[in-house]
Order: sequence, then structure tokens, then C-alpha cells
Amino acid sequence: FDGRKYHKCEIFLNHLLFKRGRMVLKNVAIKNNKATHYKITFFGNTVTLQDILGEDKLHALDFSDFDHTFSHSNVKTIFKSGLTVDGETEALIYPLITSKKRLFYDSSLADDSNDNFNGNLYHTTESSPTDPKRYSKRGVNELDLKPAIKVSEIVKLIESKYSGISFTDDSFLKKTDGALENLYMWMSNRSGNIFGEGVKYNVILDDYALNGSNNLALSGVTDDTFGLGMISFVWSQIGFPKWKVDVIVNDVGDTTTPYTVKLISTKTGVAPKSLEGQGDQTLTFDLSRNTDFNAFKIELSAESSTTYTVQVKLRYSWVEAGVYPEITELYDANNGNNISPVQDLKIKDHLPDLKILDFLTGMFKMFNLTAYFIDDENSTDYGKIRVLTFDDYYNDATNNQSGGTIDVTDYIDTNSHMVSTSFPFSDIDFKYSDPKTLLIEQHLDAFGVVFGNSNLPVSELYPDMVTGKKYEIKVPFSHLKYERLFDGSDNAKTDIQWGYAAGGDFNPKDKSPYLNYDSETSDHRPPEGNYSSVNVKPLLFYGVKKTSLTNKINFAARDFSASEAVEDYFMP
Repeated sequence: FDGRKYHKCEIFLNHLLFKRGRMVLKNVAIKNNKATHYKITFFGNTVTLQDILGEDKLHALDFSDFDHTFSHSNVKTIFKSGLTVDGETEALIYPLITSKKRLFYDSSLADDSNDNFNGNLYHTTESSPTDPKRYSKRGVNELDLKPAIKVSEIVKLIESKYSGISFTDDSFLKKTDGALENLYMWMSNRSGNIFGEGVKYNVILDDYALNGSNNLALSGVTDDTFGLGMISFVWSQIGFPKWKVDVIVNDVGDTTTPYTVKLISTKTGVAPKSLEGQGDQTLTFDLSRNTDFNAFKIELSAESSTTYTVQVKLRYSWVEAGVYPEITELYDANNGNNISPVQDLKIKDHLPDLKILDFLTGMFKMFNLTAYFIDDENSTDYGKIRVLTFDDYYNDATNNQSGGTIDVTDYIDTNSHMVSTSFPFSDIDFKYSDPKTLLIEQHLDAFGVVFGNSNLPVSELYPDMVTGKKYEIKVPFSHLKYERLFDGSDNAKTDIQWGYAAGGDFNPKDKSPYLNYDSETSDHRPPEGNYSSVNVKPLLFYGVKKTSLTNKINFAARDFSASEAVEDYFMP
């Protein structure tokens, strides 16, 4: 018997199955050279979560349904009302949390005031503001924000990914009300703005295939032209054909900004082949003997949202000279119309660096949860995992694992027994991951405690009491202290609250270049003043929908072309 391994185990009470799970042999008691009894540790079936999830991180989950176009209008819409995914409203939101720009609210500052930094959320009600262009550049814009996904949606993705994990419908982690109703995880894995300093626009062109399944998607090209009816046979018997793909970029609206063209394999999903161009240019990819690119997409990306005309030429010749002549055909990827790249936000590119198992255990620690495997084969939930809070688990005298209240009085030997002293913990600590943000640091300096953490120093409060060891719960999530903004004009409280993932010192930029302008059409901007950005640990927060704000939020475009007084937002 190998005591180093887990072994499948079933516990029976009076010949009735009580529990299924696994066991580990701890030791064997020997008397007169014979085993008299064994000490084992029994684990319920939920212990297999670690085996199923292993070292997988959140990146292993399929977040593609949450991907969206990152444009000013689209982000503004989600900022106000959220994004619906698979029937779940507000599955993804953009909360008012910034990682670089310092926000404030001051209705008394003139548009040309030196103190009117670009983070002022005040939206003027003047019909003719002093400087409309400067005013439109102020406030919060889409690049200042990062999305957040509802925690219950992440749990759904875990169930979808792993066939061995299925929670009962009444499980705490499946609920969409109560403690999980507005609980979100911030999609941030780096300090600074969502895309860093470089802003990429991209467009995915039509699918292409270098086999006979769709006649290469070339208009006017038949099976006979390429001899495609023989390709499957020839590939398997002789070798691979030779392909060259010409991506012809013309009519470029912005000839000074470089662009990148990638060939993305639809088989692997990766794009190891990429070429850079600028202005009108033909970029050629050699796909000889690379079967990963038998089917592919073409992506064009740049830091400019200008227009392009793109054509694709597929050149085909047989590796063995003289078998087939080289044939070329021009294919217009966009039917002769200009294409305008857009910026797509892929959630996988912004996921926090967190193991799925750590995410789940963090939730268990934060909400004091317990889980058990449904062993009853007669139950409709057989094979699923029920997750409850400890309060619910112990308060439910009917649906708990025992099946109801069990009176054990008749089975207790009261002839003799021993009572031992129970020593309390010396300290009880509940902690988030160490935060380094501005308001957390200020709170620590002012009060000597970390905001959001909780400590009960039992040994200090009761010095005459004998205490035991320390009890500490630390979750892998970070925590922010949020700020309710006041209007600087009269110091009145607004109905705007925001979060700031920044710290360090305040860094105002030189104001003078922004204030010297000749007319309202000049490219002048409000001065900037921000703290240093901080890369926080995975952040959980409640995103509460607020509507009909009295103090509206100035939501500007990143290219300074427009702004809107927004009265609905998700308050962290």
C-alpha cells in the first residue's frame, strides 16, 4: 500500500454510503507486531479542484465574448450602461477608476486657468465657453479607463472550460444577487493607461485558405485553373506547393505613420509573420512548406485611424519545377472600398496575472465559504459542487450534508470524559494584498492602519489571558480607498466617486506652452497633473450603477474632438 498517494475512498455508516472522496494513510498503530488500527485523513471530492485546475491562470479561459471595439462612442456607451454578454446585462463595465489621470471637480475654474488641469470633470453649462476646444479636451476619456468583468461571469467561464467543475444553481458563486450582484474584477495587468503610450488601431481582413475547400476565395478562379482537385492527393503524396502572399496597400490617408501587416494562422491563432510598411507599399510573405498557414487572416494595424485600400495577391507554383506554372490572381479584400482600422480590446491582453485556483480560494477566504460534493446519486445535482457561506451551511438543518438534525444522545458515553482548555488566538488578521496607492498610503500615514484590513490584537487587549497562535487570512486581491469628489468652488459634496491606482508624487507638466494661444482653433490643451501609476494586484470592487447625476461627468474624446455631459456611470 503506497501511503504517499491519494486513494479513492468511500465511507459507509451502517452499510449506507455516507461520503465519497479520497484518503491518505497517516500512520498505523502496531501491537504485538500486528496492526491494530489506522489513522487516515479523508478528503471530500472537492479536493480534486487542484488536480483539475493545476497551474492554469485566468488566461486559459475563453473571454472572447467580452472583446469589443475600443472607440470613444462604444466605451462611452459601456461607461454609462454596461455591456450585455450572453443575456447578462452589465456583464462588463467601465468603472470610474483611473490608473494615471488625477480626477477632480471644480466648477469655478475658468477654461484658461492655470489650475484647470485636464482631469477636471466639470462640464460647463455655458453656451459659449471661453475656450471650447480646450474645454472639450478636459475631463475623463476612454484611454483613462479600463474595463471590469462581473465575478459571476468568470465563474461561468470556469465551469465552461473544465468539465469536472460544475456548481449547483444555489451555490454562492453562481448567485447574481446579494454579495456577488455588483462584484467585479478590474482588467488590469500593468500600470498606466490601458494600451500604454502607444495607441493601436487595427482591422482584420477576410479569411484566406491555401487549400481546395473554398477555391482560395479568389473571384473568377476555378478548380480547373489551379488544379485544386488534385491538391489533397498531391500534398500527401509528393510534397507541398509554394505560396507567396502579396499584401498591396494603396491610397494611404496618412503616409507618415508606419503600419504593421500580420498573417495570423487560423490554426494556431498566432501571428509569427509580420512586416512593417509606410505609405503605398507591397509587402510579400513567403509561406513555403508552412502548413500552419494553410488558412490565415490578415491584420493591418497602426497608431493612426486613417484609411487604406488593401489588395491581396496569392501566387502559387509547384515546388517541383514544371509541374504547374505559376499563377497569380488579384483579390480585393475590401471590395474596392477604403478600410478604416479600429481599435479592438482583447480581454486576454489585459487579464490580471492570477491562477484560477487562487481566484477561487481567494473568494472562499473573502466570503468565508465552504464546499461539498453532492454524493447522492438520486439527487438532480449529483456530481456537482455546492458552495455555501458557513452561516448558510450551519443554519440549514434540512438540506445540509446530514440530511437533517441527528440526535446522538443515546450514543455518547458519559461515564467519564476529559475537558481541555481552549486557548484563543493571539491575533486575528484579515488582509488584502499589500496596496501602494495614494489614498491607501495617506490613510496609513494618518491613522497607522491599512484601509480595508482588520486586526484584533487579542494578546494586547487581554494581557492576562493565555493565548495560542496567530490566525491570519490574506486574499490575493488588492483594495482601493475611493474618493468622493467635492466641488472646489464651494467645497460641496458631489455625487461622483472614483478610484485611483496611482501613488508617489504629483507631477504637473509645464503649463505655459498650453496657455499661449492665438485663437479658439489653436491646438492648445489644459495642463496635466498626475501621480505615478501603480500596478495593483488583482482588484475586486463593487460597481454600483448611478443614474441622473446632479454633477455630470465631462466625458471627452481622446483625440479632443468631442465631449459629453454624462449623468450615468458605475461608481466603484
